[in-house]
Amino acid sequence: MDEELRDAVVPLIKARQFDSAIRKAFLVLTERLRSTYTLPKGTDGEGLVNIVFGQTSKHHATMDPGQKLAQRNFMSGLYGVIRNKFSHGDHEASIAELEAALSSVNLCLKNIEDFKAVP
Repeated sequence: MDEELRDAVVPLIKARQFDSAIRKAFLVLTERLRSTYTLPKGTDGEGLVNIVFGQTSKHHATMDPGQKLAQRNFMSGLYGVIRNKFSHGDHEASIAELEAALSSVNLCLKNIEDFKAVP
């Protein structure tokens, strides 16, 4: 697991604050996207993902268009389906939702590191 992600969520998981751990995971992902691509603080969610992986994005210009679209769809979907559920409502997360969210965010963080090599 990404070290920053692990450090951010483990105390919340130990306290059984699963919804807080999910929110924290998305904060880590958002900050990683902003810092990696030098984006302003106000960018977030689908808009942030579109700046990095959208069709008109100047980032990853040499990446296969299908892979770029798939990455955009995956990350955008995570923000829309998982992050928004726990950020914009009073929902208690199950262990299954926590596991899915953390695994998915961790994969995105790994991909961001891997994509650094792609112009």
